[in-house]
Amino acid sequence: MSETAKHTPGPWFVDEDDPHSIYAPDGDADPWFVAEAAYDCGPDVSGKANAAHIVKCVNAYDELVGALQRAEWALGVLIEERFGKKHKDNPLPGSDLAAIRTALLKAGC
Repeated sequence: MSETAKHTPGPWFVDEDDPHSIYAPDGDADPWFVAEAAYDCGPDVSGKANAAHIVKCVNAYDELVGALQRAEWALGVLIEERFGKKHKDNPLPGSDLAAIRTALLKAGC
């Protein structure tokens, strides 16, 4: 039986002295080093900006997934109430629901 690896708990943060380095708190101890964004990322791309973006995405992940799960449920209920199980005559809500489900699948949910 294989065990699923866990990620470092958040919230993550960027080191003020080295904005390419990402850390997570470890209580009163020194923070855990999580990752380092590449310094040379090509023209007009900054490792510092990548590190900041990674931290924003990680820290928002749980709330965004929860909001999408609630939206998926609510939109599904509304579509079923309005159009029944088949909603082919109104593709927009179905498309939105499909987009939500696709995003949740990409998030591993």
